[in-house]
Amino acid sequence: MKKILILFMLTALIICVICVPAAGCGKTENTKAPEPDTADILKGMREQVSLPEMMDLIDSDLTDIYGIDSADVAMFSGCILGDGYSPDEIVLIKASSEDAAQRIRQSLDARLKSKINEAKSYNPDAYALMQKSRVSVRNVYVSMIVSPDQDRLTEIYDSYFN
Repeated sequence: MKKILILFMLTALIICVICVPAAGCGKTENTKAPEPDTADILKGMREQVSLPEMMDLIDSDLTDIYGIDSADVAMFSGCILGDGYSPDEIVLIKASSEDAAQRIRQSLDARLKSKINEAKSYNPDAYALMQKSRVSVRNVYVSMIVSPDQDRLTEIYDSYFN
């Protein structure tokens, strides 16, 4: 009887040693959402779409143009067409938190509405284009893309998060 009990215990021990580590093999790790660099996204846009010569945005533009507090921004990239007539503008921001992303969204929404109101009276083509533009939020990333190629640029932007 003792031999059977010992044999049973050894068999159970061997099964535990083999099966318990294998049970974790099918486990999926808690994958973190991608956190792309905004400069890489803008570079990818420029490589894949023929954009007009646009001026890169600088740190002070966040406050001066958009009214965004620099403390709300972890990183950003953007460019604007400075001819005073064309509405082309790309702003890509990684906020410092989800709350900051909502404040940034509000600031970019206000900027877009202001541009739409300006164009309404003197530039019908730009007005129509901006009517299709949106400010989007993805976790802590906020973007505003105003361009005749905005559908393609948005696809490129989205591809960095898949």
